[in-house]
Amino acid sequence: MSLRCSDGTVEIPRDACKLSRVLAEMADDDSTELPVGAVSTAAMSKVAEFLKHHATHPLPRFVQPVPSSDVKDALPDQPWDVDFINGIVRARAPNAALRLRRTVLTARGTQEQRRLFEVVEAAKYLDVESLTNLCACKFATMLRGRTPDQVRDAFRIRHPTAEEEKQILERSDWVRRPSSRPARGSARRTHVPAAQIYKDRRRAATATATAPPTTRRT
Repeated sequence: MSLRCSDGTVEIPRDACKLSRVLAEMADDDSTELPVGAVSTAAMSKVAEFLKHHATHPLPRFVQPVPSSDVKDALPDQPWDVDFINGIVRARAPNAALRLRRTVLTARGTQEQRRLFEVVEAAKYLDVESLTNLCACKFATMLRGRTPDQVRDAFRIRHPTAEEEKQILERSDWVRRPSSRPARGSARRTHVPAAQIYKDRRRAATATATAPPTTRRT
């Protein structure tokens, strides 16, 4: 089966889609190619690698809270998952010019951090809960033991100005008054799964193609 990404396609066995709720629903029909929105081939390749491995191997099990800044301690006796998640961060850029810029700052941290962000966003989009949790575990180890200022430095997060901080507090007054915090789920937006959008579009396209032609009255 082919997954059509924003910049190419990625091949994946049909039975490996079962760990993704979105892909599992979309693969119900006889389609040989499925659209996966704005996911890049680089991120989709890592998701596909994870799905193919865990189609025949147990899902990762985590020690919570993370015991140290080494992800290996949070995933005892699971070397494949440790190497997989560390490999995303350690992955080298495809050419020498990009390798020279591996530490250049981006909107979301370094190039290495950006790769991890892209994979977790793809995992969330495709509803691969186990991979989302694995990425979250890696982020937790990266943040463990750091002060807020150290986190900002590590992820290249700009500290808000005094005026911006004032506006944030005004918009989120419940931060200082826990008793006024919104009820859980009260302001949650409705989420429409990508698989449902895909099916609705196919249904609409089929209805349009089979609709009888209309005639004008004279």
